[in-house]
Amino acid sequence: MVKIVLNQDDCNGLEACGECIDTCPLEIFKPYGDKIVIEHPDECIICEACVDICPNQCISVKSD
Repeated sequence: MVKIVLNQDDCNGLEACGECIDTCPLEIFKPYGDKIVIEHPDECIICEACVDICPNQCISVKSD
């Protein structure tokens, strides 16, 4: 199974970025306080638009 993963340690969060929230066609990235979280990762279609747009490269696609 393939899934989208967000590395919170490298993410700038909402204060400095939020590009993934604006880019995701299915809106799976959501604000949570000053952080960004993946809500309903099972709905992700693995288009990788978020991977391409992330300035810190903290979003990746992983295989189980």
